Amino acid sequence: MDAATFLCQQHELHSNVAVNYVHFTLHPDGYHELRFDDAKPVAPDAPPQDASGGLSIAQQLATFEEAAATILSPLETWLKQYLPEVADSLQPGATARQLQNYANKLGVVLPQDFVHLYHWHNGQKGKAAGLFYGMHLMSLKASLAACEQERRYWQTYCDAESREKYPDHASSTPSGHIRVQYCNPYWLPFAHDHAGNYLGIDLSPDSQGTAGQVINFGRYEDHKKVLANSLGDFLHWLAAQWQAGNTSVRREADGGRSFNTRWPDKRHFLDSVKLMFLHDGSTLAPQQGESAPQNEAGYLESGQVLRNRMAHMAADELGLTAQSRWQLNIQTGTVTFTTAQGKLLHCQAQILGRYHPAQGQLHWAWDQSEWPLDMLCAARALQDEGTRHTWPRFTTPRVACSEAEAWNLVAAACHGDDVEGLFRATDGDSVLYLGYLTQY
Repeated sequence: MDAATFLCQQHELHSNVAVNYVHFTLHPDGYHELRFDDAKPVAPDAPPQDASGGLSIAQQLATFEEAAATILSPLETWLKQYLPEVADSLQPGATARQLQNYANKLGVVLPQDFVHLYHWHNGQKGKAAGLFYGMHLMSLKASLAACEQERRYWQTYCDAESREKYPDHASSTPSGHIRVQYCNPYWLPFAHDHAGNYLGIDLSPDSQGTAGQVINFGRYEDHKKVLANSLGDFLHWLAAQWQAGNTSVRREADGGRSFNTRWPDKRHFLDSVKLMFLHDGSTLAPQQGESAPQNEAGYLESGQVLRNRMAHMAADELGLTAQSRWQLNIQTGTVTFTTAQGKLLHCQAQILGRYHPAQGQLHWAWDQSEWPLDMLCAARALQDEGTRHTWPRFTTPRVACSEAEAWNLVAAACHGDDVEGLFRATDGDSVLYLGYLTQY
């Protein structure tokens, strides 16, 4: 299929960016490209750093076989055994010339582990699951197009003036490692979800960061995290997760197979990232043996771990604490939180249950007729899990327990996709347990 190019009149894209036309190009291998006429050039406030160790690409490739034997070949061996369709989707490696052209066009010096990754395989083709827990390895061509698109399309958020104008569009942890920007021209993507969200290397880190560190960024990734200090470290972490059994392969409705983490049990790796990488950046998790267990006690315990991590994430990224005010709108299925700083957070809401201290009972939401069905997805998922494993505390409408035990029971909802965090809301003489999603 030839690239199809569409031209459309664009009068006002952003208030401070003059754009006359947008050229949209859909390429055969699945990525898209935007080119703007008459757009002002990006002026980054910090140049890229050299993470190559002073080695040319030719010198870096001299050690490729050693790197391949250490980490890249074991990854491919695992794929051939468990996900052969993913192994078959990997493209031949890039040449030294292709890598140098990519670096020259972006005005950067590439780190050695990035060079090794792309000399191993230059992207994926077809509809197989993505190499990185469902996120596809991008070709150099697709990565370059994404970089150019980000530099142009998101330039509104790149300069200091725009960061002051749009403060809620960027945050990062650990503090001082990633520049607090919505985008940066020296974040180079190597994996994407086909929806504008990426894993990439950061060649323009903040004062405490490391050039070449792996981060998440993109359209819906306002909060960035350091996933590893280098791409090599990230690949070693990935291999360790696979070997530890932290993988979930599902047959989808279209007949294909999806590839995700088993713990947390999320449908998108970037949702798992929020819980797997702690708020202070000190731990890469889960460790071996932390995958979701198949007994009730272990399920509850791992749910508590997830809830605690969500609490850290909510406090660090959203400013949401137990003291935040809340307002539930049943008609829209949403909850609005007001933080101590006066910030409003509008979220999708899930009702998990209500605890009655006087009776010492947790009343599961799926047994309460007052709630719309679309606000009970998480509660019903817990009921289904209890039915599947014959766990009576998840299938009994009213459970006699302490409030601490009730909190632990509803925390199991953190395993699913319907909640991003939990909130304990005092509601008269009872306690209402809410699950929320910040993006909708």
